[in-house]
This record gives sequence, C-alpha cells and structure tokens, in this order.
Amino acid sequence: MAYRPVAKHGKKNEVSTSKANSNDGSTSRQQNKNANVVNTSNTFEVLNSLDEEKNDENLPIIQSSTTTNVATSMDLGHNVNEIQHINENTPPISATPVVTSTQPASSSLCAEEDSEGDVEHVYDETRTFMASGSGYGTKKMKMSFQALGFLLILSFIHAQAATLRYTFVVQETNHTRLCTNKQLLTVNGQFPGPTITARRGDTVIVDVINRGDHNITIHWHGVKQPRYPWSDGPEFVTQCPIKPGGNFTQMVFLSDEEGTLWWHAHSDWSRATVHGLIYVLPRLGTTYPFRQPDAEVPMIIGEWWNDDIQNVFEEFMSSGADPANSDALTINGQPGDLYNCSAAEMKMSFQALGFLLILSFIHAQAATLRYTFVVQETNHTRLCTNKQLLTVNGQFPGPTITARRGDTVIVDVINRGDHNITIHWHGVKQPRYPWSDGPEFVTQCPIKPGGNFTQMVFLSDEEGTLWWHAHSDWSRATVHGLIYVLPRLGTTYPFRQPDAEVPMIIGEWWNDDIQNVFEEFMSSGADPANSDALTINGQPGDLYNCSAAGTTRIQVESGKTYLLRMVNAAMNNIAFFGIANHSLTVVGTDGAYTKPLTSTYIVISPGQTLDILLEANQPRNHYYIASKLFNAQRGSAFDNTTTTAIVEYTGNYTASSPPIFPVLPAFNDSNASFNFTASLRSLASAEHPIDVPLTIKRTLLYTLSINLLPCAVNGTCERADGNRFAASINNITFDMPSTSVLQAYYRGVNNGVYGPDFPDNPPLKFNYTQRTGLNASWRFPETGTDVQHLKHNETVELVFQGTNLVGGVDHPMHLHGHSFYVVGAGFGNFKRSRDVPNYNLVDPPLMQTIAVPQNGWTAIRFKADNPGVWFMHCHLERHVSWGMGMVFIVRNGKTTNARVLPPPPDMPPC
Repeated sequence: MAYRPVAKHGKKNEVSTSKANSNDGSTSRQQNKNANVVNTSNTFEVLNSLDEEKNDENLPIIQSSTTTNVATSMDLGHNVNEIQHINENTPPISATPVVTSTQPASSSLCAEEDSEGDVEHVYDETRTFMASGSGYGTKKMKMSFQALGFLLILSFIHAQAATLRYTFVVQETNHTRLCTNKQLLTVNGQFPGPTITARRGDTVIVDVINRGDHNITIHWHGVKQPRYPWSDGPEFVTQCPIKPGGNFTQMVFLSDEEGTLWWHAHSDWSRATVHGLIYVLPRLGTTYPFRQPDAEVPMIIGEWWNDDIQNVFEEFMSSGADPANSDALTINGQPGDLYNCSAAEMKMSFQALGFLLILSFIHAQAATLRYTFVVQETNHTRLCTNKQLLTVNGQFPGPTITARRGDTVIVDVINRGDHNITIHWHGVKQPRYPWSDGPEFVTQCPIKPGGNFTQMVFLSDEEGTLWWHAHSDWSRATVHGLIYVLPRLGTTYPFRQPDAEVPMIIGEWWNDDIQNVFEEFMSSGADPANSDALTINGQPGDLYNCSAAGTTRIQVESGKTYLLRMVNAAMNNIAFFGIANHSLTVVGTDGAYTKPLTSTYIVISPGQTLDILLEANQPRNHYYIASKLFNAQRGSAFDNTTTTAIVEYTGNYTASSPPIFPVLPAFNDSNASFNFTASLRSLASAEHPIDVPLTIKRTLLYTLSINLLPCAVNGTCERADGNRFAASINNITFDMPSTSVLQAYYRGVNNGVYGPDFPDNPPLKFNYTQRTGLNASWRFPETGTDVQHLKHNETVELVFQGTNLVGGVDHPMHLHGHSFYVVGAGFGNFKRSRDVPNYNLVDPPLMQTIAVPQNGWTAIRFKADNPGVWFMHCHLERHVSWGMGMVFIVRNGKTTNARVLPPPPDMPPC
C-alpha cells in the first residue's frame, strides 16, 4: 500500500551498545525481487500500509517457502496482462484443497472417489500447517504461502477501500427451541450466523473451516463478485464442496452494492441454519439517501425443524413428495411467544442486540468491526512434540485484530475448550465500560466451557501496537494475539512511513500441557517449571531440535523500512531482542508514540508492546533475529536458551552460513535493561501533546515483594521449611474472589467480595532493598481482596518500590483502564526530597506496563478519569498467581458522561 508524506521526525536518542561482527558465508540462494509475501507458517499477516490514495506500484506476489517477504517492487503498469490472466483464468489456490503443487489448480478438479482418503489426508495436513505453523513438508508449506499471496494479489487487483477478514467455523452446536434441544449446523456456534459489516467497495476475506459432518459451500447472496466467480459458492457450479475437516478461504469483492445482503450455505438444505446478514454501509464520507437512522436492527425470517434438517432433506429427496413442513417460523432464530417454550429467549435475544447497538452509538466511534474468537483445543507440533493446544480459531499465536484509532471492535468469544476462559484487551482503556476488560473475577466471571460472551472493545486515544490475551489461569501462554491500531483515516504516522508492517511476538513453548504446568506450580509452592523453548511468532527457531523448517523468516528489500509490531507474550521474564548488524528505532510503546530511540538491542517486558522501525540498509545477506531472557535474580533457574528468526534480503548473493548472529547484553545485565527503558520519551509535540499531571491530589507508595505463606494443611508444598512462595503489594497478597468485584461494586451489594481501602503506604517501613538482617516475620504478608478507591478525575502519583524480603527481582507492573506517565526511576530506596526534583515532567513516556527495576523504584503519574473497577498487577505470571495484584475502584463523576455504563445482558454467570 502507498503512504502520504509523513510528519517530521523528533530528534533521535542513542543507546550505546556493542555491534555484531559481520562476515560472508557461502550458501547461494535465489531470492524473489518482486514479492510481497506474508508468512502463514504462523498464520500472521504482514500488513502493507495502504493509504486512501491508490498506488499501483505495490502489488504482492507469493514466494513458495516459509518466509515473510515484505518487499514491494512489482509495477502494476508493466504487468497488466499477467494480472488479468491470473484474475480471469486462475482459481484461488485453496479452491481445490487436494492439490499440493506450487501452481494454481483448476477448480473443476474435484476429488475422485477412489482417491478420497489420500485427498482428505493431504488436505487436513495443509489445513493444520496453516493453523499451527508446523511444517508437514515443503509442498504443503509452498501451497500455504501461494494461497495467501494469491489473496493479496486479488485484494490489490480489486483496489478496494478496505480489506476485512472473518473466520467462519462451520460446526454442530447445541440449540434449544420449542422445548427441543438438538445439534444444529451453525457458523461460530450462532443461529442465525454472524453478521458481516463492511462498506461499499470493500474486500472481505472469509476463512471457512468445515468442522461439520457433511460437505458445505457458502454463497454471498447479492454480491456480484466482479470477474471472480471462484468464491460465489454454489456447489458443483463454481466449486466443489468443502469436505468435513477441510477449509477454503473465500474472497468477497463488494463493488456497487449498498444496503442489506446476506450469506448462506449453498449445498443440500444446510442454509436452513447456516446463514447470516451482510451490512454494506455507504463509503466513508457519504451517507444514506434517506434520513439517518438512530440504530440498525437485523430482521431475519427463518424456520425451525425439531428433526435434523439433513434427515428432512434426505426423506424429501427419497420420497418424491413435498418436504415436511417446519415446526416453527422464526424471527432472528426465535419462534416468538406464540410458540411453546419461546417467550424468554426472544426477549433476551433482542435485549442483547439492542445493548450492543446502544453502546456503539454512545461511544460514537469511527467504525464498528466484528470478529469471532473460537477458543478450542487444536493440534500443534514443536520440538518434535505434538500436543493439544488451547488456541483461538486454531491459530498459535492467535489472529490479529486490525482497527483504527477510535473504532469499536465487537468480539464474539465462544469457549469450546475444557476450562474457563476470559479475554483481556491489553492496553485498551475501555472508557466507562470495564465489563469487557476481562480479568477473571475482577471485572467478570469466566466464560465456562460451552459458553460465549460478546465483548465490546472501545478504542479511544490508543494508537500503535496493543495485544489481547487470556486472563484466567495461565491460558495466555497460547491464547494471545496482536492488535494493530492504525491512525484515523486522513492522518499518518508521526515517523517515516513504513513500506510494510511485520508482527513480532516473543513467546514460550512447553512440551507439557500448560494447565498441568500451572496446577503443579500452584500446588508445589515453588517456582514453576521453565518452558522448553522461547519462540518468535510461535516458532522456536533453528537453534532448537526439530525447528529449522518452521523458523520464522522475514524477507526484506534493500532500501526499504519495516515497522515491527512487537509484544513480549512470554510468561515470566523480560527479554532482550536484536537483529544482527542492524539498528532498531523505537517509535512507540503501549499504544502511544515516542521520540525515535535508536539502539542495537531492545528490552521488552512481559505485557509490553513496542513499535520498531527496521531499515534494510545492510549488505544483502541472511541475518539472525535473536531474543533471550533477562534475569538478574541471584540463584534462580530460568530458560537461558535463545530463540531465533531470520532476516533474508532479496536478490542474488552468496549468503552466510550460518546467518550472522547479533550481540545481545549478558542475561543479567541490569544496567542494559534499565538504561534502555529510561531512554524512552514521549513525542510531546504540538501534534501529539502530553498531559502530565503537575498538581497531585493523591500520593501513593506501593512496595512490591516476594513473600512466604504457610503451606496448606495436608498440602503438597515442596519447600523444606513448610512454606510456599507468595507475592504482595504493600504486604497484602491479593486473594482472588469467587465472584466479580465489578458486579459487586456496581450493584452496591458487597457481601464480603472485597475489603476496605487498600493502604496508601506500606504498613511496614524498613530498608526495602537490604539483603540481610531483615526481620523474618516481615516475610509473611496478610491476604485479602482489598481495593483502593479513587475519586473521579483525581490526579495520582504512585511510586513502586521493590524489596528484598525473600528475593529481589524486576516487576513489570500493568494498570488496566488507564495509561500513565513514567516520570522517574532509580536503584535503591525512593527518597522524595532527592528524587522528585529529578522527575521528567517534560516528555515522560506514556505507558501501561513498566518494569520496576530489581532493588529499585519507579514513579508514575495518571489521572483517574475512567470510572470503573480496574486491576493492577505484576505481569510476571508466577507473581500475579502468588498474589501481586490489587484493584482500583474509580468512582463515578457528577455528570452522565462520567459514569460507568450498565452491564451487558450476556455477562457470564458466576
């Protein structure tokens, strides 16, 4: 995509680090100069930055390997004939899943009966590879990349205003009508199915995954699909059906349609339950040709059979007579209160729908997007170990949400797993709407297996990279993904426009089931088992066994700039990160822009996000991307391995073998970690002003401690002294309640759910960073669910102070519902008379997660302007599991617009 000119850069800050040595190798490799490829080995997308102005210079094609090629050099003007040939005569790669060659296959090649077993086996492997990133062979990997590149080609050919992506999981789910409960073929568990919302001229990509027992096709009724019948959908007319276990990525090209359309199954009679609406809104900047409505309401007239619709169809076809009549007509899937057992369901259905419409209008966002998250166990292989992994939509890492500043994102979360789940939208403030924030038993009770919850994600002033993750037990190890918050339409980044954007997710892999790891950790009272590998975009990299084929590869073109959207999704450690021989320039963190900070290495805490510019300005070669953990805690075990990916320049050259490796700080280099974070600065410009509280109404000092608590009677603690590890803030270990703090507060019925005010200062005052000679009794904290009340719009200064009660360690502290300015930090004990005068009140970074240094302190300031209940905790999972958390309750203001919005009707029950 093309970009408009960018705003001027701020002055760059420099962090001095060692430089990696370069060398030349001997491996020859032919690169593809004219490619713009996304890596589907982890099903992540490289988002070329498209502006509203159309530019035909950047047209992607695909390279058949497990790489992410983000070069953009194809000239549309010189390849018109070739592109027209592809578009008119070539079906999509995934139209015929039996074909594994690198060439597009004809959609007329349906599987023959005598080869059906082999065909289905090949297809299932290809599908699993795309979902998990596991390699099943070169041909299948090539096909995966081919298919994704083909989709990118088509989206550029059609030059639509926007490209949206949905996932349709077709599967049997339980539904009850007319007192009859039965299995119903649905999309994403919904009857009727999900609504697609787009604008005139948009492109909609729909990944259709068939988990049912019968063949399926999907038709986009009313969409003309100009020059592209391959995704139209009628069975055996434009395609062969998607078999059980198969999938097909369909391109829906909107052209001059505007108004209401719909989608439905187009095989047998499956459309009786497999259908939903398509809202085609006017283009941005245009309106309806009638008076603007106050809200929009779906109205789907349908039918219900108590019998299985497949039985109805087969009996009808075999009998030669008329089919059996339905048992009820329906409106939006409900028979209505003139039928038996139907009155309550009808009311709830409209109540939930109306609530979502009300909220979207209250927040008056620029656009409303909708995603479906199906949480379920899927097979994935790493380190030669194949296991069931809890994922969203079968992907590890999970799908990326892409929106613009100020948008509303509706996410239908469907729990098909075996354990409770909640989802947190990390970095999203959720103004006045904590109900969808996600932390288990703080703002909601969990979504139980078989349950679902529609979450409203209200973006406000966030811009940059955020992320989402599970917030119950340790499920976030595999249930997580990125959120790209793009600038509003008509605005640009405050830095040089990147040529492409690349996800960069640091994570971990356990060969054991993560639920077992968590339960053993909690029952033992000791440290958790270390992970078996670190990962980049879900892949360990070629320094680990059985991992070379799946290694994440990023292809770049000399002279171009790439925006790395990074998150540390690891569970328990801060990470160092670098790319051999390349400088990295940080331009944002936690959804806010920063002055450019250039360094040869990056430090990133668990939960933190960074926006980083990579300039492809080195000699053509292969360069390792590497990440390893930082750990300054004496005597503690941790994963000291290194995960890798590879940057590959396009062109003809002899590549180094192995690739050049970056120089990273030592694993325990506290100064390297501290100095990097301390160098971050806000833009603080006229275009991006800051609002640091200068007059403080509330001053808080919170100690962060590792503690001990007695083992439970007849417990299984492993420690010889009969104690287990704990953690605390101000010597209070957070005791997770069994019902939601938010619901108790909102309803004014506490009943012991939470306790009195959390202390403003430590109840114990001592030399916090002293290593020896401490009173042994100080190691044992109180336990409770105490909360801290803040007045609306109260300005707060909070100083985090690390201690050495049991052992000192860095603590990445994360505050929900608010961003804060990091105004100061240092080693030793905080001293107000000495440290406050040295605060940075000119351009402190605006963050949501900050690492408090081991044996040190960090000061933050924020305005409590978001009414609701907001969790604050250490983002090291072992620490929050031990109790290093607390809750702020920000009281309502005096006006209607300063009060917590009401809860949705579908809040999960406790």
